[in-house]
Amino acid sequence: MENKYGGDIDKETLISYFNRLIPRIHKLLYEKEEGCKTVEINLKNLMIEISGGNELIYKDKIFIELLNNLEALTIIEERLFKSQIFKCMSICKKIVSDLSNIK
Repeated sequence: MENKYGGDIDKETLISYFNRLIPRIHKLLYEKEEGCKTVEINLKNLMIEISGGNELIYKDKIFIELLNNLEALTIIEERLFKSQIFKCMSICKKIVSDLSNIK
């Protein structure tokens, strides 16, 4: 897959990246449950990173869906946080599946 600078990023690298995002997103749940003071900062940093990736390599509506759902973590009630985390992880898995099906 070509990035905006004309370089090529192979789909295996992208698949690996999104597979690595899943535990990073999941970690936010543990941080929230443990009352970690850096959960908001870690969430914002993750959203910044993913936003940059959207501009750089993977312009797709599902990427925007992932960002929107991560953003929701900053405003939803605490009781909904866990289900929203799992939704974000599912979106990453969908991206991996979509990438795996590209010939």
